Amino acid sequence: MNMNQKNAIESAVAELMRTEKLKERNTLLSALKAEYSPVNLVSELQKMSGLNQYDFAKQIKGTDAIQFDNREIKTIATYFPYIGWGGTERVLLALHKIWMEMGFRVIILTDISATKDAYPLDESIERYQIDDGFYDYHARAESFYQFINKYKIDLLVYHDWNPGNMIWDELLVKLCGVAFIRHCHTVFSLEFYRPSRKMQDYVAPYLLADAVVTLSNPNKEFWKCFNNNVFAVKNPFVKNIDDWSRSDCDSNNIIWVARIAPEKNPDDIIPIMRAVLKEVPDAKLHIIGSNTIKEHRASFEKTLQESELNESIIMHGFQNDVVRYYNNASIFLMTSRFEGDPLSLQEALLSGLPIVMYELPYVTLTRDNPGIINCKQGDVNAAAKAIIYLLKNPYKRKEIGRSGNVFFEQYLNYDFKGVWKTIFDSLNDKKKEPYQSDKTIMMETLVKHYDIGFAGDVESSQYMGRKAVRYAIKLIKLKDRIHDSLMKIKVSLSKYKN
Repeated sequence: MNMNQKNAIESAVAELMRTEKLKERNTLLSALKAEYSPVNLVSELQKMSGLNQYDFAKQIKGTDAIQFDNREIKTIATYFPYIGWGGTERVLLALHKIWMEMGFRVIILTDISATKDAYPLDESIERYQIDDGFYDYHARAESFYQFINKYKIDLLVYHDWNPGNMIWDELLVKLCGVAFIRHCHTVFSLEFYRPSRKMQDYVAPYLLADAVVTLSNPNKEFWKCFNNNVFAVKNPFVKNIDDWSRSDCDSNNIIWVARIAPEKNPDDIIPIMRAVLKEVPDAKLHIIGSNTIKEHRASFEKTLQESELNESIIMHGFQNDVVRYYNNASIFLMTSRFEGDPLSLQEALLSGLPIVMYELPYVTLTRDNPGIINCKQGDVNAAAKAIIYLLKNPYKRKEIGRSGNVFFEQYLNYDFKGVWKTIFDSLNDKKKEPYQSDKTIMMETLVKHYDIGFAGDVESSQYMGRKAVRYAIKLIKLKDRIHDSLMKIKVSLSKYKN
């Protein structure tokens, strides 16, 4: 694009951001859509560093240019950056199977730069890769656009929760008349927990989505403040249930199943087991999981080595077949700081294991579940006490495990196809309820003030850092002056003695 075209887009966007009436905003965006291809338009918008994503999304929401064109949905694209060891990828594959059985053509979309697949995909699965846009978003937009047109995509289900390119991918898709569903696999408060980005950038894509799919009612209630077509669903059980059997819970084995990552909090395993071993010396904890980020795994392995508990805490790495580990265990331990809807929790319940975990009250499976002993977040002593109690009371651990197993049976009767049909049908429903205005204003204010406060904290930290440097320089100079004065005194005393 030449400079005149770029300037014209910037000018039109600036006017769009100032305009209050929807009709006028609709005219402006429709004119841009008619003048420029989706690839060029979105690529230029992505480069505008001063463009607030949330405010921009709010301004273009409801305009005709980005409406789903009400076509019959035949082909679904389901996107995640890579096929790794995580639960999201496993759910994506399970949903792929469900949607195929519902009669849709389903294509898995990942990034070209993605890491090697954690496990091979079935040959029958259609797969396409697009540019990751790391160096140039235009290249990503071009490959995305070609994919949409080549396969005549009607709907994109977006599983990645990191802001990154999400709003630009979403805008590109919607400018092509394709429906966009945001499937959120994590807790709504994730970006409050790890304030590395602007919270507004995290929320912005939810404003424009044709539907938002979450994993619990608390998540649903939060996102309803920003979108009027939100659903709470359950994750499908991703394993073959016929391969599963219930543990007899007769061993002193504890199992911990997760990626070795900070949010899973593996370091807490060590003090928990140190306390357990004082009461039950032959207890063993088995870690099933790995991580593509080698630093996380290496850090934990070093901590474990230094703890001298290697014989009692055993690492098995990533395992495709986890059934035998569950069958040989008597207790399931979870130390996660946050989760979406952890698949390992399903597996533990199906295996009839009593669960000791840090409380995650927003996770549907943990609510009123008799198979779970909840401990406060980070309370290693409470977790250790619960494990010791269960190890010393075999009848009780079996009873709690059976109760959790019965509780989980309701999951197995969940009508996944019916729920997803309702979600897909809602995309053509133009009679959706309006925003809950008071709640929207409340949450919008919270999000914006959070960003302002976080930016202020960063600026304050930078200021204090500069101030500390200035004081350090002054101290160095003062030290030099004191040193010079002491040397002069020393010389004077030497002369006096002589």
